[in-house]
Amino acid sequence: MSEKNFNSVLIIGLGLIGSSLARALKEHKLAKMVFGLDVDINNIKKCEELKIINQGFDNLSEFSCQFNLIIICSPLST
Repeated sequence: MSEKNFNSVLIIGLGLIGSSLARALKEHKLAKMVFGLDVDINNIKKCEELKIINQGFDNLSEFSCQFNLIIICSPLST
C-alpha cells in the first residue's frame, strides 16, 4: 500500500497495545506522522528510540496540531 491513509495519528497510552498499534501504523505506512501521549516518560522515550512514533508528550496541551485519528489505549480505570 503506497498511499497513506492518515496524515497524523495520536495514540493515547504507549503501553503494550498502544506501542504495538504505533509500530503497525508505521510498518504498514498507514500514517505519515504518529504521535504518542503517555504519563510515563520512559514509554515515550523508548517509542521514540525505536522510531515507532515521531514525537511523544506527557501532556495533551503540548500538541499544536490536529489529528485525523485518535486511538485511546489506556486502562479503563484511567
